[in-house]
Amino acid sequence: MPCLPGASVSSTPSPQAGAPAPGLAVPVILVGVPPELGESWQTVINAKPPFQFAGAASARTGALECLRRLAPGACVIVVDFQLTIPVAVAMLSDLKEHWPQAHRLALVASGRQQSAAVEAGVEAVLVKGFHVDELGGVLDVFMASIVAQRLIAGGAAEPILKKAAASAADPKSQAHDGASRP
Repeated sequence: MPCLPGASVSSTPSPQAGAPAPGLAVPVILVGVPPELGESWQTVINAKPPFQFAGAASARTGALECLRRLAPGACVIVVDFQLTIPVAVAMLSDLKEHWPQAHRLALVASGRQQSAAVEAGVEAVLVKGFHVDELGGVLDVFMASIVAQRLIAGGAAEPILKKAAASAADPKSQAHDGASRP
């Protein structure tokens, strides 16, 4: 499955029911995932709005091309360690350098691959044979981070942070531990 032409964080809504509004979709790019699994991945990703399958690449160059077609913003890159460890680590390092706001997920089959992926700076690792709910959990964590980044970028976090700071400074709002005080 090639990178989809015109894929964009801000202008390509998912064709599925319950799709996120334009500007809210979070594209997902697969790298090194065997082509015979690509369609299954696409179905799973698109079933978890606001995530949207945006393309697949077999190597670093294709992944960077997919990323260039996306509007700037958050995305998820899934790298399958079926590639050799040095190739996968080099690719992850390049992707982190060229697209630092991307969330990176590694699919591994061994402890050695897992260690290499963590050293390369991935945010999450799934061991092959994982249950689809585990993937959903990783995407939920990524989404929480993306929402926080969007709140901060849009200035919406400032009032929330001010309220939290004021609450922390107000002794009346502090929870009591239940112990009696003199």
